[in-house]
Amino acid sequence: EKFRKYAFISAEKKRSNVLGEGLYLFLETCKAEIPEAATYKIIGGLDDHNKFRMRYYLYPRLESEEPGYVLDISPQRERYILKRRR
Repeated sequence: EKFRKYAFISAEKKRSNVLGEGLYLFLETCKAEIPEAATYKIIGGLDDHNKFRMRYYLYPRLESEEPGYVLDISPQRERYILKRRR
């Protein structure tokens, strides 16, 4: 049953199902707004598993302690904010 659910849908739809609609839409915004050579930092209430997913999908953008962008993510509060620092 689970295999059938994912077998015939697009990669984007699979990502949306795995991340949840809110986080997926925010990911797409980040990919469009953050240049590939830029750095970012994730703050907020995002769990470790989804932080790993976000880092994976945002590559080649790199996470940094001195970021050009801050991603303030708290899915429980439906807060998805992208801030440019520089």
